[in-house]
Amino acid sequence: MNFNVYLDDDTGARLDRVAKSHRKSRNALIREAVGDFIARNERGAWPPLVADFRGLSSARGFERHRDQLDAPAADPLA
Repeated sequence: MNFNVYLDDDTGARLDRVAKSHRKSRNALIREAVGDFIARNERGAWPPLVADFRGLSSARGFERHRDQLDAPAADPLA
């Protein structure tokens, strides 16, 4: 899909500098920026910090005390 985006001169110059420093085209940077924005704002999407979290090796499992719980009473829905 192609479309035009109009930027003010200052923003365009800043984009050119960043593109050059990252050795990418302006279009590549704009695609990345739009993709990042969409990923952060899609309904139900978790930020990468949360989505990539794999736990802490030093944390104790929450199941470790399950054997100390009392057995449930009769089924409350029966």
